Amino acid sequence: MVAGYVVMRIAMVCQWARAAREAPEFRGVCLANIRWTVIAQVGWVVLAFVGLPAYVVFAAFVVLGVLELALPVFAQGAAGGTPWHPHHMAERYGLFAIIVLGESVVGTVASSGELLGGADGTAWTGNAIAVVVAGVGLTFGMWWVYFTTPFGKVLERRRNLGYLFGYGHIPLFIGVAGAGAGLHVAGLYLEHHTEIPKTTVVLTLALPVALYLLVVYLLHTLLLSAADRFHLLLIALTLAVLLAGCLLAVTGAPPAVCLIVVMLAPFVTVIGYQTLGREHQRRMLEGIGAG
Repeated sequence: MVAGYVVMRIAMVCQWARAAREAPEFRGVCLANIRWTVIAQVGWVVLAFVGLPAYVVFAAFVVLGVLELALPVFAQGAAGGTPWHPHHMAERYGLFAIIVLGESVVGTVASSGELLGGADGTAWTGNAIAVVVAGVGLTFGMWWVYFTTPFGKVLERRRNLGYLFGYGHIPLFIGVAGAGAGLHVAGLYLEHHTEIPKTTVVLTLALPVALYLLVVYLLHTLLLSAADRFHLLLIALTLAVLLAGCLLAVTGAPPAVCLIVVMLAPFVTVIGYQTLGREHQRRMLEGIGAG
């Protein structure tokens, strides 16, 4: 794992060296990025290939992890300190969101394999259909919610909030990846490969979905520096849908039904945006000059 990670970082160091050569006015920032990146990679290599006590490995992992996350701040300072294109940044993060969402689709297909019934996979069962519908529906619902916010337009006017945008995507991506893992857990449960309670199975999907949706709303509010009562209504309805899915599991409803209910949570936002939310967002964007 460390070897594969370091290979990517070597490529990044080469890119920063190229930038330092071609943009002399930013040479100091480029060299700072190279310096901190190399320091972090040396630490990972030592951690991976030198036999150290477990408590040292754990402590070093935490320190190096924090260093990697904080590296842009150490090397570049303020979010507006180096040139970056807001629409390009928004596109990069959007594409990464699509990649992570794609993993949920892959997880859905993998988890429904044995549920198809029969060696030739021709007999579709109700559980298999529920997992596929819930997985694909949830993935597209989460995709739709993410791209309702024009992050490029917002960053164009709020460059100083670049770090908020970037670091704020970490819990967002965790929520997406967690939802994919939750779908896999649901598939294992329906295949009788696990004996955990049904309520726990539903929670493994509902909780990361809730995290994802709440972070999307939080980013929207903080980046635009504007709250909206309509958003509070949508959040309340979304949490009510997720809670309904969990309560159905507690009351003994079939797991397939619970998964379908959880799948509906992102579509509260989708419907809200397509009916009234679009106009609300337009006014917020106009408030920061990005209408």
